[in-house]
This record gives sequence, C-alpha cells and structure tokens, in this order.
Amino acid sequence: MTKLLEKALQAVRRLPADSQDEIACSILALILTSKPRSAASSEEAQVHGTRDPRSD
Repeated sequence: MTKLLEKALQAVRRLPADSQDEIACSILALILTSKPRSAASSEEAQVHGTRDPRSD
C-alpha cells in the first residue's frame, strides 16, 4: 500500500460511519472499472459479506 493511500485511509477512519461507507463504495467502484469483473466481484463479495455465485 502506498503512503498516500495509507494517509487517505487514516483520514477516512476519522469520519462518521455513513461517510466511510460512501467512500468504500467509491473505492469499490473504481476497482470494478479497473480489474477483470470476476476478480473484482470476489473482492466486493468479501467486503459486503456475500458470495460471488460465479465462484461455485
């Protein structure tokens, strides 16, 4: 992880939970657009506590 990302996440930790969730969704959206769909879906499923049906 880069120093800049670490600094950003430290700042996010100080925000209210709803703001943290909005930022998390934005980060996931960026990941989904920059990775193959199957890899990003698996990561998103882990974050949201669900499973990716394509992994069966």
